[in-house]
Amino acid sequence: MKLKILGLALLALAATSAFAVTNASGTLGGHFVHEGPGANAKIVAHESKLTEHKLQFFLLNAGAHTTNANFKAIECEKSTYEGTVTAKTVTSITMAPTYTNCATTGEATGSVHVHVNGCTYTFTSAAGANHGTVDILCPAGKAIEITHTPQGCTIKVPAQTALSGIKYDTVVENNKHSLTATVTVNTITGHFEAGLCVFLGTNQKFEMVGSVTITGLDHATGAQIPITQT
Repeated sequence: MKLKILGLALLALAATSAFAVTNASGTLGGHFVHEGPGANAKIVAHESKLTEHKLQFFLLNAGAHTTNANFKAIECEKSTYEGTVTAKTVTSITMAPTYTNCATTGEATGSVHVHVNGCTYTFTSAAGANHGTVDILCPAGKAIEITHTPQGCTIKVPAQTALSGIKYDTVVENNKHSLTATVTVNTITGHFEAGLCVFLGTNQKFEMVGSVTITGLDHATGAQIPITQT
């Protein structure tokens, strides 16, 4: 069964919608660096089903992607992520996601809703060629909820930490350095809780694959500024 969401990404990124600043002794050893005029900067990430940068959320069965006619792909026309950095160098990124105009394949836009419920994603950089991690952070008692109106289906993705599988590459966008985050995060826990989905079982494992673009913006003017990862 395949579930596609343009977003979670991940990328990403605590309930405060801010860059999480952790000290340089983080176990993964990597850093994100922006080159704005001051310490503060806005960080945005974006994807779209009309571009190559999009994420897919797959249901796993015995470690492999599963397809089933009763559970179609979910797409959102647009997904964005936003946070604010308070230092030029940080080890983790936290952003709040927004999902717009979602639907399953072949259905009218708006047939699927992604309720973030205050949840965010925190991505921690890793040094060299190592893969970084992502944490899904949610307020107490909350989870990301995906609802499919025609079938009354509800999928919940609860808070979870240290999900490995994110690689960052520096690219040039508008003559400024930005990042492409390539995501291959598996063992994401999800729960089917309502509608026809419950016949597939309740506790499931998912994999997020795809990519998103991360850009830095000057906090005062909104002009693009370079951002890199090491």
